[in-house]
Amino acid sequence: PGESPTLRDAFSSAEPGDLIILAAGTHTQSGNLAISNSGTPTAWIRVEAAPGTTPIIDLAGAGEFRIGGSYVSLVGVDIRNGGGNNLHIAPGSEDVHHVHVSGTTIHDLAWGPGAAIKINRNNAQDAAVGAICLEGNDVSEAINNAIIDGVGVEGAVVIGNDIHDNAVGSHGIFFKGGSSDIVIDGNLIRGIRGNAALQ
Repeated sequence: PGESPTLRDAFSSAEPGDLIILAAGTHTQSGNLAISNSGTPTAWIRVEAAPGTTPIIDLAGAGEFRIGGSYVSLVGVDIRNGGGNNLHIAPGSEDVHHVHVSGTTIHDLAWGPGAAIKINRNNAQDAAVGAICLEGNDVSEAINNAIIDGVGVEGAVVIGNDIHDNAVGSHGIFFKGGSSDIVIDGNLIRGIRGNAALQ
């Protein structure tokens, strides 16, 4: 944390096959933090916690962590205090596919409305999103939205996650807007009141 190159620099310059290891501590961001570049089927861009650590990405209420590239994996970090959404998987001008998020804690959205994890296509650019895997994450506390909210998602696996403690009246998991080929298996959904745990 606080070293150069910054986390934003590392993400913006990531190339296929790169492994970005986050050191222990709190990486505080100002504004959106994005991985927009893509890996390849044989050379993913990987972002992982250093062994034995759980680094924190604190968005400081100033933006989202966005994944707008394909063949990207995110493992073992803590994302908090986002604005809009905490983690937003969505295309800019090109399709986004093959994104894997695992072992990550996503919580305490600072302001919304927004989801802890938002996955959505870009209708304005006709850019699709799909082949998304959310596995073994601890996800909670959206604002006026589902904890996991998918719109127009063409293929996703949501497996083995702990999805919990949303505001009264908001969903746990909600896939809509023409989403298709969705597998939801082995999740613990708890602390959802006044609306569907799964819709």
